[in-house]
Amino acid sequence: MITFMDVIIWITYIVSLYFTIFWFLVFLDGGAPELKKKRIKIFPLVTIAIPVWNEEKTIGETLRSVLMLDYPKEKLEILIVNDASTDRTREIIESIIKQNPGYNIKLVNNKEGGKGKAYPMNQMLEMAKGEYFVNLDADSKLVDSKTLKKLLDKFTTEDTAAVLPCMKVWSPDSFWEKVQHYEFLMYMFYKRLFGKLDCVHVCPGPFSVYKTDIVRKVGGFDTKNMTEDMELTFRLQKFGYKIVQTLNPVVYTKLPCTLKGVRKQRNRWFKGTIITLLKHKDMCLNKKYGDFGMIMYPMVALSCIVATIMLIATAYFWIKPNALFLHDLYFVGFDFMVLIRHMTFNFSFYDLEIGTILTAFIILGVSLLFIVKALQHIAGEKLLSKGAIPFGFFLFFYFLIIAFIWLEVSIELIRGKVQKW
Repeated sequence: MITFMDVIIWITYIVSLYFTIFWFLVFLDGGAPELKKKRIKIFPLVTIAIPVWNEEKTIGETLRSVLMLDYPKEKLEILIVNDASTDRTREIIESIIKQNPGYNIKLVNNKEGGKGKAYPMNQMLEMAKGEYFVNLDADSKLVDSKTLKKLLDKFTTEDTAAVLPCMKVWSPDSFWEKVQHYEFLMYMFYKRLFGKLDCVHVCPGPFSVYKTDIVRKVGGFDTKNMTEDMELTFRLQKFGYKIVQTLNPVVYTKLPCTLKGVRKQRNRWFKGTIITLLKHKDMCLNKKYGDFGMIMYPMVALSCIVATIMLIATAYFWIKPNALFLHDLYFVGFDFMVLIRHMTFNFSFYDLEIGTILTAFIILGVSLLFIVKALQHIAGEKLLSKGAIPFGFFLFFYFLIIAFIWLEVSIELIRGKVQKW
């Protein structure tokens, strides 16, 4: 007998399998040919905007990595907004400014903070004099001195609004950082595929380069959204601008090293995603917005639903047999020997859910192929470079944690709980 849960699970399998095969075909096809990059001959003025709040552990290395860029210092404008930090962040920044008098570095110290990242970003956008505006998180760093030049080379058309670097995890030492290392490699590989269809849905904080006038034209950063980078990207897509995702250069970013930190960060990301989707719901399945409206928007929206259903289904199929076992155990007065003596083991090939098993193997197989390709193309690493345990956990169990956070976020939003940035 087919149950309601069986129907829901099969719908989830079909949706997951559809998107898995679709992106696999995009990967095989290669998408539109990449435009030849141009070599900049006249260096434009570039504004690098760094919002900071209690970043004493990373801001020094972040700022120094900017100063080592192979780019004319007179063509760099470095803006830093210290959003009322309570640690040594201000002291560290002022020390670096004094040590580098030849650079145009401006520090603004806000007396009151806590309004979210979008506020200081809009402050710096208003101050910016550069033709290009770079968003750099204070917990990220550059390792390639030609990073800025390589990204500027990718602005090959007038309607290109942003060019994004490849992101990797900064010194993944802990177990959770290693798990996220694999997650980010997969994410960047997928984003590269998204870019082939002009479907990039988020310009992240680590060194995304924008055209300043375009960001101003679309309204800057949304102060009511905790994922202001994603919301801005949706608006850029809505206005018909192009966003280019590259695999070179690489920018490193610091990620949470504990499960508690991962949960807190993803909770904010996922809430911002849902809020952004609701704000721009007119883009969903709208041909006016091309592949972004017809493919990317539904996929992002369904990821929340599919993840939640998979978590509930996993719990259901784990609890159901154990509940029956506990019922039988209670019936015999918790006498294990009686239960064991009356146990029977019947196996039939026809009892196996072949469709479910086949679907799971296809999804797992394609996912594994993508991971291998991501490691080869993005990191130049072997499959188990960060250890077999973190990789195995990422492949088989990490999705349950992500699904749990999606479920948690959905419940909190229904209850009206939306934390600050």
